[in-house]
Amino acid sequence: MRSRSTRLRSRGRVGARCDRSPAHSSRAMSQGSLPQSLIGQDSWVRTVASPTPHTRVMTSKAGGRRTMQALGLVIPFAVGAVLRAGPVATHDWPLQDGGLFYRMIGEVLANGLRSPATTTYNAAGIPFAYPPLAIWLAAALEGITSWSRADIMRLLPATFSIMQVPALYLLARELLGDRRHAAVASLIFAVEPFAFFIYDTGGGLTRSLGSLLAILAVWQGVRMLRSGSRTALSATAVLAGLAALSHPESGPFVAIALGLAFLIDERHPRAAVRLVTAAIGAGLVSSAWWLSVLLAHGPAPLLSALSGTPHDLVASLVVFLFGYLLRGPLGIIGAVALLGEVQVVASRRPYLFVWLLAVCVLDLRFAPVAGTVPMSMLVAVGVLDVVAPMAIRATSMFRSGSAMAGGSAAVGVVIAAIVLAGLGSSVGTYDRNAALTSADRGAMSWTAENQPAGRAFVVLGASPWGSDDVAEWFPALADRRSLTTSQGLEWVPGGAHARESQAEDALRACQPRIADGCLTAWLATYAQPVGDWGLYVAANDSMASQPGTDCCLAVRAWIRANPGFRIVYDGPGALIAVPTGAAAAAWAP
Repeated sequence: MRSRSTRLRSRGRVGARCDRSPAHSSRAMSQGSLPQSLIGQDSWVRTVASPTPHTRVMTSKAGGRRTMQALGLVIPFAVGAVLRAGPVATHDWPLQDGGLFYRMIGEVLANGLRSPATTTYNAAGIPFAYPPLAIWLAAALEGITSWSRADIMRLLPATFSIMQVPALYLLARELLGDRRHAAVASLIFAVEPFAFFIYDTGGGLTRSLGSLLAILAVWQGVRMLRSGSRTALSATAVLAGLAALSHPESGPFVAIALGLAFLIDERHPRAAVRLVTAAIGAGLVSSAWWLSVLLAHGPAPLLSALSGTPHDLVASLVVFLFGYLLRGPLGIIGAVALLGEVQVVASRRPYLFVWLLAVCVLDLRFAPVAGTVPMSMLVAVGVLDVVAPMAIRATSMFRSGSAMAGGSAAVGVVIAAIVLAGLGSSVGTYDRNAALTSADRGAMSWTAENQPAGRAFVVLGASPWGSDDVAEWFPALADRRSLTTSQGLEWVPGGAHARESQAEDALRACQPRIADGCLTAWLATYAQPVGDWGLYVAANDSMASQPGTDCCLAVRAWIRANPGFRIVYDGPGALIAVPTGAAAAAWAP
């Protein structure tokens, strides 16, 4: 059988090399000889899984190939949908956090679908400076449908998160130039815990939409840099602008990815002009956010949020080395990705490796999540371009005619191990303590109806104390100020977020030493200046007081034994107490 060997354009692929290999006769394989095209090559998958592009094939084989290509997208999408929708379906409230956005959605709806100047959340004078696209969308849905706000905050993040899987497929196919690499990368992304845990939460409303738009923006941006297509340029500008309009860290993600694509693979004047033009367009699209903030508050909120983002080179390197190489059960995802990193560097295609490293160094806070995008593609390179050829060579040395079967088996085993690892890591999202319980919500509603409007509360709702989900929801549902909630303060100028973080750190340090009286000292330091205050402690079927995970047994016992507190509520969800008598007088400002 005659065949021709073709290669992808060397400049056209940013990821690992995907050289097309010539077909080889079954006679050569039956003699146990390893095809020469596999020796020293980066890619094997076209020879293993499908006929070469220029080989005449029967119609049935062509149909089978199309079916396999479709399954390469359908299977990752289905797996990703199950993992992301399952936890949402088992809870009647948004997973984990989301109180700040819950309040903001209501305020946008009450303001005629326009962002107000400030949010009333936690009575902290927080500027309404958060990128608002997802909040606007949720408010619009609440206004035109019969869905409750809680259901919208449950369903939208999961929907956006599910759509990230086919978006990653499109990006991987563009970068790696092969449907099979794209299928493996999207399957890895579908099961990678960091790729969806943080997105499925109530607070993931903005993160999930921003990440979806950012992945699509990078996909179109790479096409723009390569082809010069005006359509791709326009799409890049719009998608990148909407990404920045959704989440503060989506814009930097796109900038890092496309900036590196230009510097490493498309460094020529026309590409530079396209990149600058797209950036200007993205700025115009996102001006609906940043320009309104500047007009209402000046640059202070934006500068405050920017200065609050941690940038520590040592910590970044630790995240890169341990967060990506050793994470997951048995570290299999990181281990295979390491093979992919070595492969792309050795083949002088370092884009994915440099992108992952840059995310860690330049965007530490978002790194474990943002890094899953290049990480998934590096795993695909490791599986298809390193593990499979090694298995083929090893098998051909021992068994005649079984080299290709050995490569396919190795790929299947590695992918199955990664999928099982991801499935195992997702079990925790089905726990009852993954979302506020009806008892939590009942206790907060009681607080809103029965406690003085000016009373602030020290909310102890999880382990470790400080910035837990109960404390984050408390200001939204109880409509009272929490002294242990820092959400939103990053937009408040003057170091408010740093001061609250210091208080939370002190509270966490106190938790294991409650019997030593450290809580009394903490209250004297951080609760005294506010005047009227009380203690709100998770209890009695709260998400934070489930069997085996009760955060607050010791502090509840301390309150009950302390004559300086009067218990005003000891029911489902919480124990609530206020200082009284000599204690109230001693702690009064």
